[in-house]
Amino acid sequence: MNIVMAIILAVVGAVLYFFLNIVIRRMVAVVRSREDYDEDVDGKMTDEEKQAFEEQKVIESEKTKIGITDVRKEYGSRMYITAILGAILGGLAGFFFGLSVNTFIYFAFFAILAIIAIIDMDTMEIPPVLNAIILGLGIISIFTTPEITIVQRLIGFICISGFMFLVNLIVNGAFGGGDIKLMAAAGFLLGWKGVLSAFLIGIFVGAAVGIVLIARRKKGGKEHIPFGPSLCVGLVAAAILGGALIDWYLGMAKSMAHYSSY
Repeated sequence: MNIVMAIILAVVGAVLYFFLNIVIRRMVAVVRSREDYDEDVDGKMTDEEKQAFEEQKVIESEKTKIGITDVRKEYGSRMYITAILGAILGGLAGFFFGLSVNTFIYFAFFAILAIIAIIDMDTMEIPPVLNAIILGLGIISIFTTPEITIVQRLIGFICISGFMFLVNLIVNGAFGGGDIKLMAAAGFLLGWKGVLSAFLIGIFVGAAVGIVLIARRKKGGKEHIPFGPSLCVGLVAAAILGGALIDWYLGMAKSMAHYSSY
């Protein structure tokens, strides 16, 4: 049955994600049309750059209702890459969760994470409505995944997001506000073990991506690299693995403590 669900959701995912490009482009347009001035690595924007920035905001505001034809012209092969991503994520949801309510919860969760990752790469922002949807999925999962208790969910809600917030107080801009809200919402859905696993995986993925980009000179040392996509990779992995990574680590720690006592 899991294989059948994987095939079905892979096909559904491919079709859905193809058209999700329209939603993504419209949300990107909303973010860009409301952006404030920012500083680049060389300093503040010049008057000419500010004027060009304002003109681009007007252009983006006209794209908040963009249609599929224009999106295909702008995105090109990227639409098909997104569709392939949908097939992969849909297949994973079907294979690991089978035929259950949780299958559709995590299918939706993966779709929202894909949207977040792409928008964050394009704009360095995560629209709050997407994090709100994930929190809503977490509330629904209270009834479908009772093995993750309310206490575990509440700890998950604050443990990573709270840590990221405290780090931000020490190092301004260390994490984006959208990233913090994402981990809070995802923590309520996955519980503390899941969100902790996701964060650890996200750190390793983010570090690897940063090293590659810097090595290829696509990012300078003073430029920001969006952390959201790496967190999304970690969250997908954590949703599939559950708390297995943390359980394995705790088991190893107990074993080491046991042997060291002799």
